[in-house]
Amino acid sequence: MPHNTARKCIIIDGIDIFREEYDTTGNWQTMQLLQSALMNSNAYNVQVVASQSRPNGINNTLQSYFLRRICLKLAGETDYAYLGVSKNLFSAESPAGRTYFEGHEIQLCECIKYFTKRRQTT
Repeated sequence: MPHNTARKCIIIDGIDIFREEYDTTGNWQTMQLLQSALMNSNAYNVQVVASQSRPNGINNTLQSYFLRRICLKLAGETDYAYLGVSKNLFSAESPAGRTYFEGHEIQLCECIKYFTKRRQTT
């Protein structure tokens, strides 16, 4: 695939709710379509970003298609153990948008500003 091909991005807000709706209601064709899109996303220069409301909201097969995770501030301390991060990572004083990514604590809104600015200059 040529390097100048535009990247596409699929954003799924609430993939755990999506899975519950389509995987457990007998509408397995929709889940197969999603899994196929995730499996072949790199070949078609597609990036898939998904959020979920709880750490164990999707099964291991679906999780395996996502190569990286960003941990936002979670509701319960036990949720952090599932993601392999310390429960003391965030405090009540942590600002909104504080995340944990690949061993580093970052401010998500700063990343969005960086990528938006970078895209505008290219």
